[in-house]
Amino acid sequence: MTLAKIMVPFLDSKTADIAFQAGAVLAKENKSFMDIVHGYERLDKLLPGGAYYPTAVTVMAESLQRLEAAQKEATKKLKQQFEDRCLAATIQLLDHAPQEHLPCASASWTSFEGDIGQSLATRARTADLVVFGKSEVEIPPLELDVLERLLFQSARPVLVTHNDGDFSQMPKTALVAWDGGREAARAINAALPILQDCDSVIVAMAGERKRFAASLADAVAYLRLHNVNATHLSIRMEKGEDAEDRFLEEAKKRDADIIVMGAYSHARWQEVILGGFTRKMLMQSQFPLLIAH
Repeated sequence: MTLAKIMVPFLDSKTADIAFQAGAVLAKENKSFMDIVHGYERLDKLLPGGAYYPTAVTVMAESLQRLEAAQKEATKKLKQQFEDRCLAATIQLLDHAPQEHLPCASASWTSFEGDIGQSLATRARTADLVVFGKSEVEIPPLELDVLERLLFQSARPVLVTHNDGDFSQMPKTALVAWDGGREAARAINAALPILQDCDSVIVAMAGERKRFAASLADAVAYLRLHNVNATHLSIRMEKGEDAEDRFLEEAKKRDADIIVMGAYSHARWQEVILGGFTRKMLMQSQFPLLIAH
């Protein structure tokens, strides 16, 4: 299994740099094609509808023109940022996606106008992995919305990175959060190209195994069949402890370079209203997270 195509959304200059660094590391390791995509919302929908007020419409139109000009300039700068990063990382620049596998890492640029979250999720369905850069450790609401739409609507795994979680080279130590459920199973399968390159992979379970869930030993055996140097770890939970806190403690203790986990194994409304493992990890983790739903 290889990562032949990696999609990297460029939301803005900060998230673009964060995502590009991780994407470039993976692309060079796997000789992958990087699909760099920048989307922006249509601004004309901000114009008032209904009653016609000539003065107000004129002012809005003038403001809209200024915003559109600023948006075009920002997109131009992002494209230049993309080209500069490719040059620095010795990644081949292409005008469009290749039709066959190339013997080196490559990348192309696409920008579009429309619904950002939905358009990115649709495009991601033909990628092996999405690399998503978050601007802050506690991911801002707008970025979280795009990320969740990618997870729920693309059926693709997502690698979430941040400046505090270094991804300047391939991970060597990985911590896998295993609960035996389908989301965790999808995550370890999606992570195989990365886990196979690791020196150490710790598959950890916190608390009791769910009914009908695959066991910790089964997960380790599966990874070993795929030439992954995997071991298991049962994390004992004290009363009142949160699983995400214990996983982050273990990640720090073992100098993990990445955490692999299933996302939103509970109903989404429970995560949003009551809080949950996925949301808390996204909000608290400084480690790169490879997640799948």
